[in-house]
Amino acid sequence: MVFLVETEFKKQYYSRWNIASTFRTQNFLKKNCPLLELLS
Repeated sequence: MVFLVETEFKKQYYSRWNIASTFRTQNFLKKNCPLLELLS
C-alpha cells in the first residue's frame, strides 16, 4: 500500500516536473531563437 502511494506520488511529481521543464525550454527558445518561433 505504501509502495503504491509512493509510486503515485512519484508519477505526479515527475509529470509536474516534465511540464515545468517543457515550459522553461519553450521560454528559453522564445528568448534565444526568434527565428524558430517564426517558423513554428
